[in-house]
Amino acid sequence: MLNEYGDLSNFSILPDEILKYGSQKLDSGSLASSPVNGEVTRVDCQVGDTVKAGQKLAVVIAMKMENVIVAGRDAKVKKVMVEVGEKVGQDQVMVEFEDEK
Repeated sequence: MLNEYGDLSNFSILPDEILKYGSQKLDSGSLASSPVNGEVTRVDCQVGDTVKAGQKLAVVIAMKMENVIVAGRDAKVKKVMVEVGEKVGQDQVMVEFEDEK
């Protein structure tokens, strides 16, 4: 592929998961974590909710960019560990799911 200067440049094809869910690493385990240091601006789940893979759980804002936290699998929410306005660190656990049976 040619870049704006007429030189050949590398490019990559993004996996469908990246295109669908953004840069957040999808984890099919029992936790959903913040991908960045930031502030929680939304929490869209509560204990006992049944969520589907890809469903929005929360939003963390960092450097004026929204980072949507999504469920990596179909699950039932066991624990919500954050609230709106709270500062979170990178990889901080935000939501815990019940174990798969």
